[in-house]
Parts: sequence; C-alpha cells; structure tokens
Amino acid sequence: MFDATLFRLAAAAALLAGAMRMVVTFTSGMLTANQAELVYLLVDLLAVFALMGIYFRHRQRLGFLGLAAFAVALSGAASIVGPDGTLFGASLYGVGSILLLTGLAGLGALMLRVHGASRLAPTLWIAAWLCVLASPTFALLAQVGGFLYGLGLFIAGTALGSGLPGGDSKRPLP
Repeated sequence: MFDATLFRLAAAAALLAGAMRMVVTFTSGMLTANQAELVYLLVDLLAVFALMGIYFRHRQRLGFLGLAAFAVALSGAASIVGPDGTLFGASLYGVGSILLLTGLAGLGALMLRVHGASRLAPTLWIAAWLCVLASPTFALLAQVGGFLYGLGLFIAGTALGSGLPGGDSKRPLP
C-alpha cells in the first residue's frame, strides 16, 4: 500500500473523529450511557489512527522530541479506548485524556516551531490542553477543551488528506 493511501485513511479517521468529538460536545446529554460509551469508543479508536498518520507524515521534521510527544499522546489515546475504569484510584479516562492532550500540545509546539504555513491545528491542541488543565477551576473548560481537540483533529485531517505525493513532503504541517 502506498504512503499516500495510508495518509488519506488517517486523514479520514481524523476528520471523522474530529467531527464526532465536536458534535458529542453538544449532544452527550441526549445519549444513554451505552450510546455515549460507544460514540467515545469510536472517537478514541479513530483518534489513535489519526494520530499515527499525523505523526508519521511529519516525523522527519519533528525529531526525537516529536517522537516523545507522539509516544505520550498515543499512550494517552490508547488508555482511554474502551470502558472507563480506575487504576490505583485514578480515573484511566482522566489520566489518559491529560496524557493525550499533553502529547498533542507537545507535538503542536514542535509543529509551530517548524514553521509550517498552517498553524491552526497545533494551536487548537495547545489551547485544548490549557483548557483541560484549567477545568478543575472552571468545569465548562473541559467541554471547550474537548471541542477544540476535535476541531484540531478535523483541521489536521483536512491538511493530511489533501495533495499527498507520498512520503514526507515539504508540505506545510497541519
């Protein structure tokens, strides 16, 4: 399979995960517990594939710190897939969400440093991370952070899926 095909599939995952995450921000109260769990399962699984595509598309320009940020984000995303639970008294979803957004904020900071033309997705991930960090003080910020995370995924998916020659080109970062 060609790299361009894999990146387009990752782009589709990012678009779908981002759109679903944005919509669920406003509709989660309308879902039963099982429906919400299923929607978040799909969002989280799609986000894992999206994250892989986003990282691998730009890995050469992100260096070792990019790999470390990717590993943190992927670990967080992987830990929130499936039913919520606790480990040593800590919510796996809460810890996983913080890890995911911390890794994405790190990737975002590196993407901004690389001077890609499109800076919106990385900026949104950093803003989402800041919102979630501040959410214990202002509960509404958790929802805002989730929406910004989804919007960042959607925008990154748009950039990832367009005009791919295959391999790691000099295209702007999402």
